[in-house]
Amino acid sequence: MLLEVLLPLIALSLLFYLFHRLPSLPKLRSKVLPSHRLTQPLQASDGSGWNLEFGRFSVSVWTAAANHIPAWIVTRRGQKGQAALKQFYDIGAVCGTAGAAVGVLGTLWAVAAVWKEVWREVSAHAEEKGATEAAHLVKRAMEGAGAGTAAVAAAAQTSSSGGGLQPIIPGITVPLAHLPTLVLALVLNQLLHELGHAVAAALDEVQMTRLTFSLHAMVPSATVTFPSSVDVLPARSKIRLATSGPLHNLVIYLSLWLLASSGVGRLFWRNRSDRGVIVQSVNPMSPLFNHLSPGDLITHVDDVFLGEGGDAWASYLSGSEIGDEGMGWCVDRAVYNAMSAPPCSPESGTVKFEPVEDRENASPRCVATHPILHIPASPCPCPSNRWICVHPSHTEEIVRIRLAGEKRRDQGSDGAVVLFSGDRKEILDGVVVGVMGARFMGGLVRWYTMFLQYMSTIALSLFLINLLPLPHADGSSLLRYLLHLYSRRGGAAPPSSPPTGTRPLQATLNNAPSKSAPSINLSRQYELNSDDEDEYGEEGGRRGESGGASGGGSSGKKEDAWKRRVRRAVEGTMVGCVAAWLAGWAVLALLRSS
Repeated sequence: MLLEVLLPLIALSLLFYLFHRLPSLPKLRSKVLPSHRLTQPLQASDGSGWNLEFGRFSVSVWTAAANHIPAWIVTRRGQKGQAALKQFYDIGAVCGTAGAAVGVLGTLWAVAAVWKEVWREVSAHAEEKGATEAAHLVKRAMEGAGAGTAAVAAAAQTSSSGGGLQPIIPGITVPLAHLPTLVLALVLNQLLHELGHAVAAALDEVQMTRLTFSLHAMVPSATVTFPSSVDVLPARSKIRLATSGPLHNLVIYLSLWLLASSGVGRLFWRNRSDRGVIVQSVNPMSPLFNHLSPGDLITHVDDVFLGEGGDAWASYLSGSEIGDEGMGWCVDRAVYNAMSAPPCSPESGTVKFEPVEDRENASPRCVATHPILHIPASPCPCPSNRWICVHPSHTEEIVRIRLAGEKRRDQGSDGAVVLFSGDRKEILDGVVVGVMGARFMGGLVRWYTMFLQYMSTIALSLFLINLLPLPHADGSSLLRYLLHLYSRRGGAAPPSSPPTGTRPLQATLNNAPSKSAPSINLSRQYELNSDDEDEYGEEGGRRGESGGASGGGSSGKKEDAWKRRVRRAVEGTMVGCVAAWLAGWAVLALLRSS
């Protein structure tokens, strides 16, 4: 647990130190590509250090010291290397278009799955409430007839899993100790994502103007900013620029997937299925979270050995079989009979025990679980009449989880026993197990594996989420440029240069230094430029109508209007889907917490 926190914090500290020293590193400007003819380069003294900015719900730091790095990377490749990079990002444009379609379909599936799970939870709660009310009615009727009391158990089973795509929330869906590792994986993925945008722009001789790290509502992010010259790039270059960042995330995911499939992990892991199952993770909301740890070797559940091969863990916990049926613990008969009768007080640490045999001469008693249940059960009957064989009542729903002694040496050679009271299916839902255990340095190997898993998960998530047609996302830019490309292929005239008197096609970032070039934040530039382009089309159309020019201006206005309507309709639909998905998980969390 300590390594899960310390190692990512050390890595984040080193990364922070590297970027803190970035402005003082030697400039690799000897082979920088010439800037675009419309690019206004920053002055050498402008943005050379780190600059702090505060927003309404965010705080950002930015620097211009890294502006030369993408161009330096491109120039070192040579002409053939640059051509290969362009082909690579052209392929990325195709992958990005396909990824956008997959992301939209995946979002629709996620919304349907979470609300289907909400309906299932609501139905389960309604059935449980009806069963509880029926039990109270039966109890009152039997009490009025003087027939004693009766208990009716008809609880509907719900699962903590399900719901489709599950959000990663430290402390709720994943352990809070995973937060530093999660942040490290997120920051690295975002840096590589922004590097893709910067390199793709450098291939078209556009140099970024600054690198920004932000904290929006406690969520870290990284962005790069470009000058207004990106607005006059060809449509193909714009599509390449929009999809280059997600392409890097896709490459990370595929690389890690190939690494996991290559069998390299066998050098660090070994199969322990002959001894039991290995705990991989425990849901933070599970009662077992503070009692089981990743790497624990579970050998028995209710004296059922888990090392016989097959899936004994899942089959036993999901079934109705009682693993120690006909078995129990031999205790002194006189001591047992002297114990208090049920009901048992939870504060006393006792539970209801019943005799397995000879029930005519003995009745249920409240017996302490420790140390009796920490000892394996034995076959009944006991060797003499001095002893009586007892077992916890099945109504107590006690499950004994035995751990190997090598993980819990403080508990003795037989290992520790974790007692769980409740429906054993909750164990199956809250604890993920496997058969692979670390060969050496278990804590380090487990953390590194967890880090790679988070890197893979976040890389795929950033690839799909960034390509969704959401406002200020890469997918919105991709949709706009695809619509523009479609309209041009459909016979529409290419956009002409802005007419004299119109405001220039550019947008500046808030609080930007006055001496810097006009620039656009990558996460916002396409949205801002779209509105500018719409204004150009409308103003150009009005000029064409009033000035008696050819009908190109009017047709351009109509084209801009329908593209804008399509884009905003798609964006609005996706925003609604994401909101419905988040609302579904919020409702699901409330239902499960009750």
